[in-house]
Amino acid sequence: MTAAAGLVIAGGLAFPALEHVREAPPPPRPPFRLSLPLPTGLDLDVAQDYPFGLAFAADGRRAVYPASRNGEAALWLHDLTTGSAKALPGTDAGLLPFWSADSTRVAFFSRQRLRILDLSSGRVDDLAEAPSPGGGAWLPSGDLIVAPRLDQGLARYRAVDGTLNTLTELDGAAGERSHRLPVVTGNGAYVVFYVVADRATRAGIWLAPVDRPTERVRLTGSDGHGVVAGDTLLYPVDGSLVGQPLDLATRALSGRPTLVATTVGVSAHHQLFASAGAEALAYAEAAPGARALTWTDRTGRAIGELAGPVHAWDVRISPDARAVAVTATDPQLGTLDIWLYDDGRLLPRRASPALDVDDHPVWAPDATRLAWVSGRSTVIVRGRQAMLPEDRVWRSDSRIRLWDWSGPRALIMGVASETMREDLYRLDTAGDTAPVPYLRSPFNETSAAISPDGRWTAYASDESGRSEIYVDRFPEPSSRVRLTADGGADPRWRGDGREIVFRRADALYAVQLSPQNDSLQATGTSRLFDAGPDLRAYDMTCDGRRFVLNRPVKGQPPIIRIVVNWRTAEGNRD
Repeated sequence: MTAAAGLVIAGGLAFPALEHVREAPPPPRPPFRLSLPLPTGLDLDVAQDYPFGLAFAADGRRAVYPASRNGEAALWLHDLTTGSAKALPGTDAGLLPFWSADSTRVAFFSRQRLRILDLSSGRVDDLAEAPSPGGGAWLPSGDLIVAPRLDQGLARYRAVDGTLNTLTELDGAAGERSHRLPVVTGNGAYVVFYVVADRATRAGIWLAPVDRPTERVRLTGSDGHGVVAGDTLLYPVDGSLVGQPLDLATRALSGRPTLVATTVGVSAHHQLFASAGAEALAYAEAAPGARALTWTDRTGRAIGELAGPVHAWDVRISPDARAVAVTATDPQLGTLDIWLYDDGRLLPRRASPALDVDDHPVWAPDATRLAWVSGRSTVIVRGRQAMLPEDRVWRSDSRIRLWDWSGPRALIMGVASETMREDLYRLDTAGDTAPVPYLRSPFNETSAAISPDGRWTAYASDESGRSEIYVDRFPEPSSRVRLTADGGADPRWRGDGREIVFRRADALYAVQLSPQNDSLQATGTSRLFDAGPDLRAYDMTCDGRRFVLNRPVKGQPPIIRIVVNWRTAEGNRD
């Protein structure tokens, strides 16, 4: 941000000077609009479930949001009066941040845990388990209201004793499936939250007294959650952002909604891409982070486009290189689904029929079947042509991620441990037995890839203090070898088993392998090409000659728009 822009924002947020009691009050300051400039190389579109994530401090002068640089995701603190921004230590993989009432602390979720950062000391406290978080809000008393799981109601974290107690309960008879994205209002007396339900008349934005949560009422139907600023509820209507007075005495909206912004986004998890402070409003459009899926050769030269623009995440090339499975958002329903680009078709076809979140696809070695995770907890297997019904192989109580498929029936997956670290497990696709631990440790083991002959597993572990690539025997570990010394993630095997490609920062590397007795040894590492700091995912063909890269559409970086003195903008179009 330029110095001039910083001064403008500072002026817009300054408190008015005292006027002589006999003078007429000054007219309301007119609104002015600008985009939030980001530090070079910073990517905001990092959270798959909740891609917005910006939260204002109570005075509206600072904001915190999740972002990544060079592949490292963390929370960033942005000072709107100076334009400075910095990463907050101890907040790696943080998402859904929210401020304390006095703006001295920030709560957030990271690696399935609820945590608090003290901004003055830098201390991070681990509070409670949150396997599939859905947002939180801070009460003036110091307690927190959170959604620790997407299949439950809200909970209250009591600061005095560190307990997490049920606040709201789902009404299963009414088709309710989740309570999430809470915000507090009325000096902490009320909580506004979003209800996901099968019935349209039940879904939407609700209000409940914090001390009497069973007396909750529905404020309005909406496809996104509501943001409260003073006595105004901001919520989405048909892609626009509107504001409407919230009367806490009657527990209802009053008056008529007025237009605040003409384009605003809503995620598949019903997160509204907007946040409001004392004087400033921030919002993002419906497509803040479109991606392009590009084919490249081994030097990084583009040789074709698979798809774009699309809101894509995982990409996995079939072993026969005739199809690519992609996790992407349905443009009509807003759900996260598995799509197949295959056999030269111009348009993809849906592989996952459920309306739940579907992600982390992996191919069977013969390319005839596809497995993925549904609802973050259920392993699904289905034929490549999507003609047969899906087979629900196994359901976990913890969040899981599929990494690879070996032989006719062996899957390897990541399962959140009791300490919320990720361990590796083997699962038989026949579903006859429970998953078997492959590697459990006090550290994170992720991105497992099984060699083409099924004898080895490459995976990433952070036991050294950062992610490095290791290789070990499969299906039982016995002779582990560390392959990298300067960082590594997302390993991929070449079809002959003599090379592993991996990601380090913004580039792809290849390590050559040589069998020695009963182990594999690295004989050399080479840098292949620069994939860019905004690379979200990649995969390569079995011959190691072609790659699919998931990167932002050029010329369309995510944009956050700021409206200062936004209350005087209500009713005016952008």
